[in-house]
Amino acid sequence: MWLNLVDLAKVKAFVDLTIASTVRQGAQSLLTTTGLGGMKPNTVAMGFYDKSLPVDNLDRCYESLMKKPRILRRIFKYDDLEKFEMVYNHLPKLRVAEEDQPLKPEEYVHMIKDAIVMGKNVCIMRHFENFNKRVSLREHPYIDVWPIKCKPGDRARDDTFMLVLQLATILHMVPEWKSHTKLRVFMIVETNADKEKKEFCDMLKDLRIQANFQMISPVGGDSLSGYGSFGNAKSQPAGSVPLYQEIHNFMKEYSSDASVIFTSLPPAPDDESSYLDYLQCLDHFTADLPPVVMAFGNMPVMTTSM
Repeated sequence: MWLNLVDLAKVKAFVDLTIASTVRQGAQSLLTTTGLGGMKPNTVAMGFYDKSLPVDNLDRCYESLMKKPRILRRIFKYDDLEKFEMVYNHLPKLRVAEEDQPLKPEEYVHMIKDAIVMGKNVCIMRHFENFNKRVSLREHPYIDVWPIKCKPGDRARDDTFMLVLQLATILHMVPEWKSHTKLRVFMIVETNADKEKKEFCDMLKDLRIQANFQMISPVGGDSLSGYGSFGNAKSQPAGSVPLYQEIHNFMKEYSSDASVIFTSLPPAPDDESSYLDYLQCLDHFTADLPPVVMAFGNMPVMTTSM
């Protein structure tokens, strides 16, 4: 069934299946077994965990196609129609109520941390159910990047910083996106803005990334480097960490006309009792924004060494 779905969707991908008693155990199994020989995936993409109900786009697609048999006969072969009907009839039904959610919030955060512990990059997507490429590229002609780099020398932050840039650049290299959008990079700075701007522009030049660059200073000159991360803020609710609140406000102000936003994934806390606060923070961090990708880098993804 899943092979047929990938085939019909015209997606170039390998399909791996597993059987497990919980979603987390299944994810752990896939993290350790996926790949072909020495070719192992290095990035895990996950949907966003919230209370919104999923939209059955396949259902709408199936109904519209079945209403146009002549077009179907032109587009699909008979075998493809059989595959489509099999996929449509055998896929698990989507939940229709909040209490139908089989994945617990704590389990979801554990899955993020499992992927990071196993050396994977992690991307979490939100609001892409609202994305319409034909409309978005015309009305929102920007791909925005909001890298968060507030601890020099921190490898995890450096890798995340570069991963966010790389993902946005790869998307912008797609011909349709390149012809309809511009790449913008927003950097939040505190002091020595001229020096940081020169260093960052030199880095973009070395990496051959063509982007409009804009520097933003915190309101009132507040320091961002002193803000705690979620991992060591046990006494402070994750949703109240000032750094990410401030960045959310900036993204909402400057990126309302973007098709997609790429930014850093806030680190998950060590204390399991803070997991719900962490998810609440992610909710606040990305609320009322265009489609957004939060990424955590776990390995170097760019180099200027030749």
